[in-house]
Amino acid sequence: MKEAVLNALLQLFAIIANVSEDGVSFKARSIVKTFLRQHLKTNLINKYLVVFDNYLEIHHPILFGGGITHHRQTLSDSEKLKCITEEINRDLLQREKFIVFLRLVEFINEDDVMTNKELAFIRTVADSFNISRREHDNTKNFVLNACEAIDKERIMVIDSKKLPYVEGIRHLREKELEGRIAILHHSSTDTYVFRYLGEMNLFLNGQPIIQDRIELLEHGSLITGSLISPVYYSDISGKFHHAKEVAKISFLAKNIEYRFKNSTNGIKKFNFSKESGNLIGIMGGSGAGKSTLLNILCGKLKPQAGKITINGYDIHKEESEIEGIIGFVPQDDLLLEELSVFTNLYLNAKLCLSNLSEAELLSRVNQVLLDLDLEEIKDLKVGNPLKKFISGGQRKRLNIALELIREPAVLFVDEPTSGLSSSGSEKVMLLLKEQALKGKLVIVNIHQPYSDIYKLFDRFLVLDKEGHIIYKGNPIDAITYFKELSNYVNADIGHCVTCGNVMP
Repeated sequence: MKEAVLNALLQLFAIIANVSEDGVSFKARSIVKTFLRQHLKTNLINKYLVVFDNYLEIHHPILFGGGITHHRQTLSDSEKLKCITEEINRDLLQREKFIVFLRLVEFINEDDVMTNKELAFIRTVADSFNISRREHDNTKNFVLNACEAIDKERIMVIDSKKLPYVEGIRHLREKELEGRIAILHHSSTDTYVFRYLGEMNLFLNGQPIIQDRIELLEHGSLITGSLISPVYYSDISGKFHHAKEVAKISFLAKNIEYRFKNSTNGIKKFNFSKESGNLIGIMGGSGAGKSTLLNILCGKLKPQAGKITINGYDIHKEESEIEGIIGFVPQDDLLLEELSVFTNLYLNAKLCLSNLSEAELLSRVNQVLLDLDLEEIKDLKVGNPLKKFISGGQRKRLNIALELIREPAVLFVDEPTSGLSSSGSEKVMLLLKEQALKGKLVIVNIHQPYSDIYKLFDRFLVLDKEGHIIYKGNPIDAITYFKELSNYVNADIGHCVTCGNVMP
């Protein structure tokens, strides 16, 4: 948990300690201690208890033997709350504010009682954090374990039953699971939290899951147990994002082989299949065949054996049936450097979408510029890498926009993070992840992704020398798989137990 989030929580805890019909609850400190024990190392608990005590003295000076010696101490609870939430709004992102709100509701419900004043308090916090009434109610009901009262499109249950215990909610069956896992989706920040009600020993990223504790489900997370199949983050997010998807794209590469003349290099025989709504990564050392594999899968190279189909149509023999389905973003620029960002995209759209009217064309171009965060620079000249007018990350997003304007169902991207800063790389990959969440199949050739980017992927293909596919599967499972092959002592742990990072 970030220190800014924790400090915000402690301030709000200190205020709500007095918002009850019986006055100050002196149980507050012991409840906070329990909360800190759940989320911090032992050596940090006393430090933050002191911080909490200091906040109590600031917000309730008379009860601690102090006088009214500071202007802030003369404020009412609502005025103090306004000051703190304004400070939080300046420092925290919306997702972090949702987490603060969730933990605050948990704190208030520690004694299983919510008074009218406490309910009014959390409503005020929700309003200050720009959390809608619906999301406020969903969060409160999730903390109260009243899943039946939550909007059906925002709740999911994993259990052993064939049908969900609440009709109409999202459901994932795990035959050997005792009890159930309930998952809440906070849609405005695309955040997932869950709680497990049962007696099995389950693990989140290798760490024990405590029964009835609400946990945050981060990108790339993995829920495991000795008797159940792994539950991946992508399994859960897919249930929410693709529930309304009507037409799916099924991509199949069967018995594919390719070999260069007079060489052992190429792609050795392999099979691969995936449906729309996934972000797939291709990794491997230099010269392992990443670009070759990407070119084969997108149809630029024809395999010497096997075939590739999209929804059953062979991409080499039935090209007319899949026209416009595939998009490809090369590593190198395809931009006209003397023209503006807008003109580059507009001319590309004129060539690709000649069936649209001028008004429809302009609307499509402006929407893509907005979606890819390029609107503010649309009138700038593109330039070239030596004479820059826009950043490397903006150039990359514009290259992706040239393909997205056609709305392909399958998108191939060659080295999208090459030459970009860490923040630029993350922006580009979040853009590609967003396309996958919208229902596209996105396949990316990538080199040395850092932890946050690595966890965005749903599946990975890993190549070894001479084009051998040595791994196909979940990114976090890949970490443990290769650690086991290398005889690591802690091979079953894919994440850092302290910070949650992975080292691909």
